[in-house]
Amino acid sequence: MQKFLTYTLNTVKLIFIGILFTACLQSKTTPGVNSSPSEHNVTPSSGNPTINDSSNDTLPGFTTTGNGQVVPTAGASIPLSSGFPIPATTTGILSFPKGIALDKNGNIYVADTEMQHVIEFDSKGNFLKSIGSFGEANGHFMNPDGVAFDTTGNLYVSSGNNIQVFDPSGNFKSAISINPGVQLVATNIKIDNSNNVMFIEDTFTGENIDVLNSSGQLIQTIEVPNSLENPPIDLAFDSFGNIFVILDDRTSISKYTNNDGKYTLSNTYPQNDTGLAIAFDSKNNYYSGNWGNILKYNSGDLTAPINTFKTNYEYPPNGIAIDKNGYIYTTYADPATIEVFDSTGNILSSFGTSINSQGILNNPKGINTDSSGNILVADTYNKRVQIFSSNGTFINLITSQASNPAPTQIAASVASDSSGNIYVADNDRIEKFTLSGQTYSFVSQIGLGRFASIDKILIDHQNNILVSDQSNNTILKFDTNGNFISQFGTAGTGNSQFNAPMGMALDSKGNLYVADSNNSRLQIFSPSGNSYQYLSEISGFDLNGVQTIVSPIAVSIDPSDNIYILDCMRGVFKYNSSGSPLLMFANSGGPNLGELTYPNDIAIDHSGNVYIADTQKSRIQKFDQNGNALTK
Repeated sequence: MQKFLTYTLNTVKLIFIGILFTACLQSKTTPGVNSSPSEHNVTPSSGNPTINDSSNDTLPGFTTTGNGQVVPTAGASIPLSSGFPIPATTTGILSFPKGIALDKNGNIYVADTEMQHVIEFDSKGNFLKSIGSFGEANGHFMNPDGVAFDTTGNLYVSSGNNIQVFDPSGNFKSAISINPGVQLVATNIKIDNSNNVMFIEDTFTGENIDVLNSSGQLIQTIEVPNSLENPPIDLAFDSFGNIFVILDDRTSISKYTNNDGKYTLSNTYPQNDTGLAIAFDSKNNYYSGNWGNILKYNSGDLTAPINTFKTNYEYPPNGIAIDKNGYIYTTYADPATIEVFDSTGNILSSFGTSINSQGILNNPKGINTDSSGNILVADTYNKRVQIFSSNGTFINLITSQASNPAPTQIAASVASDSSGNIYVADNDRIEKFTLSGQTYSFVSQIGLGRFASIDKILIDHQNNILVSDQSNNTILKFDTNGNFISQFGTAGTGNSQFNAPMGMALDSKGNLYVADSNNSRLQIFSPSGNSYQYLSEISGFDLNGVQTIVSPIAVSIDPSDNIYILDCMRGVFKYNSSGSPLLMFANSGGPNLGELTYPNDIAIDHSGNVYIADTQKSRIQKFDQNGNALTK
């Protein structure tokens, strides 16, 4: 059950990403697009556009503590070289660390399933480098789970339905495809002294253990009895090459004996609670991560522990590795950290900055600016809002007060009114906060029970609150006290109809722009009493027949009423106030400066600087009005 709960938490997060970017995931590749489509028609209507287009270990802004932790420096200006805050792939920040292994130099390698990379630390916990990033290409990962080394120092990483091999310097070497045509996931990889590779194969029909030789050829599939109801959750081998397996019920450990390269079940040892992870030291002593403890067993008797090492954390570790000196290294998901023990069970250190540390983002979904030009970020997976200056200096944070009932998603969107009040959208409600001294105080909940799935909140020129409910395909309007005023929109493809309305923006005339995501268009509405009426839309194709707007998920308007449309498949399209296309920038699909990976929102400050929530990379990227990526 613990494995189920742990993996369900992570899976929910990954499914959430998929829900956010369904339109983006419908196509893996998209043809190129002209940055300035040359064929478009602009038909003014009452002055409004109608558009039909056919070696310092401590990074700047961070401080290294005595035990090797890298933490944000209070009040520091964090560089924008890869967006701000510094992305986790450059600092060793942990989110969901799982598999752990040690190389021959004693360096520590950790597979962070949620951050989609492998992190290398030295033996003291200093960050050295990051290997891989999110993606399906060679050297990229889809939920890396396990790490292991062969005798020559090559690193093996189980990721999705393959195992990737890297040389000792972290360069990609090869990929081992596992049972082509079979829907499975490889987890918990281990390598024995003969360089045989063992891992748990997770399929829809059950979970077994596959053994590959050093060439990647399948030697044997070890059938685990009743694996669909009681699957294996970790494995380890002793110095004799025997495999030990724990199951999800955590009541026993099974031993599979190596007989001339074939493994057969030879014994089962009852245990009270095996935890989630196991390992052997060089003397064949067996270790199991339990609730709040590490249990040590004598090599000849796995029925009762000979030592119990108290940990600093309530939950069992996700992974265990032991070095040649008997030091024990463990990974934890809550909090995301690595804890180190000596051979007698004394805690030596813990390191790895958690991604929920102040100033660090975890899949930010929403972004906005306030009247002072500060950047408001809905730090979604950390369930909070963080406030930064325009150059990336951390200022403040707001944590959700929602509890009755608890929302399914927290901090989906954020907005600020002219009085400085901040509104935070959870999945099914809005929370209002007001600044009192240096702290934001909770004021009230708005709209609880009215929403199915909020994507964006927007404050109009009269401080009314506009809300896009993408599941109900409607836009709702409330006054500043949360009183309902009006709503418009139904499901469909016609005027004033939506298919997953997402981002919204207002121009200087009060016209409302709505990213009608799954209809591949931007609809424009003019104010009409307490509501809005349809005016025009932006959609279409360029001269080469390439669809200009595919998946618009956010929109923002600059001080000159230029329109910026964030398309999670294509990048950013900029139109002028008359509806003429100007340029395209920030292409989707890359981890570098100026490239986006599953972005989700866009905002513009008083100076025309553009900020994009580069969600999957857990960073904010900043551009000038000409689309140039900025570093400060």
